[in-house]
Amino acid sequence: MMKKSGLLLWGIILLLAASSCQVIYDDPSIQSDKTILTVTGRVTNSPGPYYVRLSIAVPFNTQYTTEAKEIAVKGAKITIADNAGNSEVLSEQSTGLYATTANGIQGMVGRMYTLTIVTKEGDSYKSSPCLLNPPLPIDSIYYEAATNQTLSTTGSGIANENGVNIYTDLAPIKSQPVYCKFETRIIREILGYEYPNGPHEPQINVFAWTVNQLEDLPDLNANVTPGNNLIKKQSLGFLAKDQLSNNPALYAKFNMIGRIVSCYSYSISEEAYLYYTHLHEQLTAENQLFDPISTNLISNIKCENDPLKKVFGLFEVSGKSAKHSFLRYNQDEMLIRYKNVDDVPDIVTNGVERDHPPVYDTVPVFWQQF
Repeated sequence: MMKKSGLLLWGIILLLAASSCQVIYDDPSIQSDKTILTVTGRVTNSPGPYYVRLSIAVPFNTQYTTEAKEIAVKGAKITIADNAGNSEVLSEQSTGLYATTANGIQGMVGRMYTLTIVTKEGDSYKSSPCLLNPPLPIDSIYYEAATNQTLSTTGSGIANENGVNIYTDLAPIKSQPVYCKFETRIIREILGYEYPNGPHEPQINVFAWTVNQLEDLPDLNANVTPGNNLIKKQSLGFLAKDQLSNNPALYAKFNMIGRIVSCYSYSISEEAYLYYTHLHEQLTAENQLFDPISTNLISNIKCENDPLKKVFGLFEVSGKSAKHSFLRYNQDEMLIRYKNVDDVPDIVTNGVERDHPPVYDTVPVFWQQF
C-alpha cells in the first residue's frame, strides 16, 4: 500500500511540475501594432537605372494577404545623391518600386552615395554615406561533377541528385582588402517545335526560357586580400542535371538546349557584409534553442525625425563585375560541356519567342548553344 501511495505522490508532483512550466508566450515585439519600413536598394558602377523598393514589415498577427501591393509603400520621395554634387529624384515605376533614369545619376568608384526617403506621412529617412569600392573582376567560371543529397520526390526519404558544383576564380586585386558578395543567375533555355499547318508543313521554332537565382541568399567572402595571384575556387553552389519530364512524349516537342550561368560579384562594405551575414543566420537557423533575433539586422538607414523608429533593409553601394558561361549537362549526358559567353543582359525575365513565317530562326538576342 505504501508503494502505491508513493507512486501516486510522485505522479502528482510530476503533473504539477509539467503544468507549472506551461505559460502563455506573449512577445510584445510580434504583437506590436507598429509597421516598420523595409528598404532594398543598390547603386553600382554599372550603368543605371538603379532601383529602390519600399515596403512595410507588418506585425506577426496582422491579417494581410501575400499580395505585394498591400505592403508596398506608395507615394514616397526618394533621392540618391553623391559627394560630387549630383543627385536624382527617383520615379515610382510600379507600386513601391522606384527607379532612376537610364541617363541619370551614375555610380562611380571612389564616390560616396546617400539615400534619402520622405514618406507621404512625413517621416524622413537617410542612409549613412556609402563608398563605392572598386569591383572585383571575375577571371573564370568552371564546373565539377558532384552529387547532392535532397528530399526524394516520391516521399521515400533522401535521394542523391547528380549535377555540378559551380566555382569562380577572381582576378588579382591591388587595392585594400574588401568584402565580396556573389549572386548567381540561371537562364534555362528550351527549344520547342510547333506545326500549326500540319505535320508536313514547315515547323515553327519556339524559344522558351526561365530565369531564377541559384540560391535564395547571396554567397559571401569575408575578406578578399590583395596579391598577385588568382583568388581561386570561390564556391557558388550546386546545380542539378537538367531534365524536362519523365514523359517520353515531350521529347518529340522540346529539346533542352542548356543554361546560361551568370556570376555577379559585388565588392561591399564591412557594414553590408555584417548585414548579409546576420540575415543568413536569421533565415537558416535550425535546431537551435534560441534563434538569432531580428534586431541583429542593423540597417544603415535611420529615421531622422524619430531616431527610435526601426528600419529594416539596406542601401547597398558596391563595385560590380560579371562573368557569363553557357553550360550543357542534361539528363543521360555524361559529359559536362561549357564555354564563356559575352553580351548577356543584366535584366532578363521569363519569356517565349516564336518564328514568324516567312522569317525563321528568330533567335533571342542572348540565346546560346553549342
